[in-house]
Amino acid sequence: MKNKKSILTIILSTIFIVLISSSFSKSIEDKDWKYPGFGQYTNDFYHRQSQINSNNAKNLEIKWAWEIPKRNPFVRDKEGVPVRGSWTPPLVIDGTVYTATFDNQFFALDGKDGKVLCNYEVPREKIEGMPRYSGRGITYYDNSILMTAADCSIYAFDLKNCSVKWTLPSTCENIPGNLGYYRAMNPPLTYKDYLIIEPTGGEYGARGFAAAYNLTTKKLLWRWYVIPPAVEGRKNWHLEAYRGNVKPYPNDWGNSSVIGGGTIWGWPAVDTEKGILYLGTGDPSPDLNGSTRPGPNLYTDSVVALNISTGKMIWYYQL
Repeated sequence: MKNKKSILTIILSTIFIVLISSSFSKSIEDKDWKYPGFGQYTNDFYHRQSQINSNNAKNLEIKWAWEIPKRNPFVRDKEGVPVRGSWTPPLVIDGTVYTATFDNQFFALDGKDGKVLCNYEVPREKIEGMPRYSGRGITYYDNSILMTAADCSIYAFDLKNCSVKWTLPSTCENIPGNLGYYRAMNPPLTYKDYLIIEPTGGEYGARGFAAAYNLTTKKLLWRWYVIPPAVEGRKNWHLEAYRGNVKPYPNDWGNSSVIGGGTIWGWPAVDTEKGILYLGTGDPSPDLNGSTRPGPNLYTDSVVALNISTGKMIWYYQL
């Protein structure tokens, strides 16, 4: 049922965006939807168009529908369940619709009729056995579409032929102090020469973090952690950066040998004038039994502001 709903979601959202894009008569920038949250740095999902509104939305018609093709054989997740479907909001660029799937297929479709123009499949051996529902968005950068694969690798696809222009492999491997495992849901964010990544996986005990890479050299610039490292722990974690609305709590994380979480689910935003990166962090783990972590568990369940050049935290607000 979930797969059917996912397929229906991608079909309907694709159709809706195609209808919107085809209705504009302004500049090409107005016709395009290049970023998952529309605004490149705001990610606020707001478009200023008014041609389609609450009064005439009922007049929209389905012009075409496209069913996501399955891999043969299926890619299977870590539980051995076949993976199919999508939660990726389609992008529209110059009349072409771009989307991706849970099993890491990437597609370019003709916005007029839904015909597949080109596609790419991430090699099966790279993603077989990864967590389910990896991949929840794609984004535009420098005449390319960027996608995060299930193994946390970043792929840059050519707009015209879907060929791979470059890759950044396995950005969530060998994370210090991590005892869980990650699933890559969010697309990266680009700002100037920074590539920002924030893998999810808190429900699997992964240690939440955000990281920045240099877009030219692909070298890691900084990595900011939401929670202290597991196993060795750090008793003074709660005192290292008290810059928020919640006071630190002695032994905040308690038994740090079993902690995880705080991974970043939503798309970040950037204040381009001040160079500030805004993130929303997730819940701590174990999420159902908090007896091992008596404090507020900073910096989970928070809005966090980081210096995008250095990764240093400016402030936090725990919700």
